[in-house]
Amino acid sequence: MSKVTGGENGGRTLNHIQIVRDVYNIDITASHGHQLITLPEAFNAKDWEIIGLLQDEQTGAIQGAKRIKL
Repeated sequence: MSKVTGGENGGRTLNHIQIVRDVYNIDITASHGHQLITLPEAFNAKDWEIIGLLQDEQTGAIQGAKRIKL
């Protein structure tokens, strides 16, 4: 949690969930797609999840999304 002191959220306490730690671009047109990711120190699977987005490179529109709990 963070206490915000200024700006549009000034005076509020914000909870942080689903914080982006890394962004990976994966070529889904390849015949074999996989991506190795580096886990942070003190990684605890019960506190993490992976979120994947399928995004149009031209428009930026999100075409699909999936969340996986570890």
